[in-house]
Amino acid sequence: MAKLRILVLLVVVLPLLLLPALVSAQAPELPHLFFGSATIDGANATAGTKVSAEIDGKEVATTNYNGTIYSLTVAAPTGQSFKDKAITFKVGAGRVAAAGKHTPGEVTNQAMAATTAPAGPPTITISPANGIIAIVSGTNFAPNASVNITGGVATVAATADGAGRFSAMVVGDVTKPGKATITAGAATADFTVVSVTGAAGPAGAAGKDGAAGKAGADGKAGAAGAAGKDGVAGPAGAPGKAGADGKAGADGKIGPAGPKGADGAPAPVAILWIALVIAVVGIVLSVLALARKPAKAA
Repeated sequence: MAKLRILVLLVVVLPLLLLPALVSAQAPELPHLFFGSATIDGANATAGTKVSAEIDGKEVATTNYNGTIYSLTVAAPTGQSFKDKAITFKVGAGRVAAAGKHTPGEVTNQAMAATTAPAGPPTITISPANGIIAIVSGTNFAPNASVNITGGVATVAATADGAGRFSAMVVGDVTKPGKATITAGAATADFTVVSVTGAAGPAGAAGKDGAAGKAGADGKAGAAGAAGKDGVAGPAGAPGKAGADGKAGADGKIGPAGPKGADGAPAPVAILWIALVIAVVGIVLSVLALARKPAKAA
């Protein structure tokens, strides 16, 4: 009876213990399928080239390129999981810069652009290094990446090829001649923008004088200057000639009568007699003259 109970217990419990393993075995992790084109150093890979995937440094899947398309299935071994792990790819001897991520059940179209040269930091070169227009060439950029190029008169957008290379034209800012720094992603290079202003020409002939403008209004009188020192007296000049006599002036008004003079001394008697004789003679002559004058007609 005891053996029967043990047997029944084993029949019931054993399946329960084995159920997780049975479930895991019945539902393995779904694979991740990748497909697309494959190139090596920018050229299409030849048919039969090996395309492989690595996870944690170990190769986990391989296929062969048929010259047009590859199809690579990345699946985790039974009992393991690759979910969200990074995947690196190789095409022949070249390594693909773009990594993938394992997502169970996904189907991804991914172009495998592999390069055989060891990857280095992105670099750009400018040709010519001096001028106004130059070609910017980039290497070691992410395959098929978009790159903005600045430092010229305008930002230029370029797209790298599958090998991480690109070429683009930039125009220097002629308003700022001299050294300019061209930047593409993390890469930089110097470019010298030449001046477009030529040397000054010879001076032209002088133009004719223009007509005189109208005289401006007199300015305000300035402040009086300090008095100068007295000059040295010059030598005395010779006396000038006498001027001509002026015209006689008009007669002056009769002045008032002078004071009465004192009585003179009595004239001598002889003189009085002489004066009397002369007066009598004069009277006689006057009478005679009147007598001889003829009378006027009536």
